[in-house]
Amino acid sequence: MTVRRLIACILLPCYLVACTSWKTQEASPQQVLEDEQPDKVQVTLADGSQVLLEHPAVTGDTLTGSVDGEQRSIPLANVSALELREGDAVKTTLAIVGGVVLVGGLFLAVAAIIVCGGGDC
Repeated sequence: MTVRRLIACILLPCYLVACTSWKTQEASPQQVLEDEQPDKVQVTLADGSQVLLEHPAVTGDTLTGSVDGEQRSIPLANVSALELREGDAVKTTLAIVGGVVLVGGLFLAVAAIIVCGGGDC
């Protein structure tokens, strides 16, 4: 494995998990779904509970979609917030810096082992 591939394998998981966060939308559910056409939304209900709704749509005064593969309908009057997954610059930057520090540390450790031959330097 080349050094570039090793670095890519180490950094890729950092990028994949750290780059997004749920962001509350200010617009109405109808407008958000029309403009963004998301595959998933996180819905906060009036009682404070949250539901991850897949394939969301608004029909009349009802938000519809599936939860764990089962169709679900939620009256819009019961929706207090709608969230979408969006890029997060802070998390992405931290992931990149953390990955670079990790790779640099690994590189220095391997270099020390090679130069010192496992003994004292």
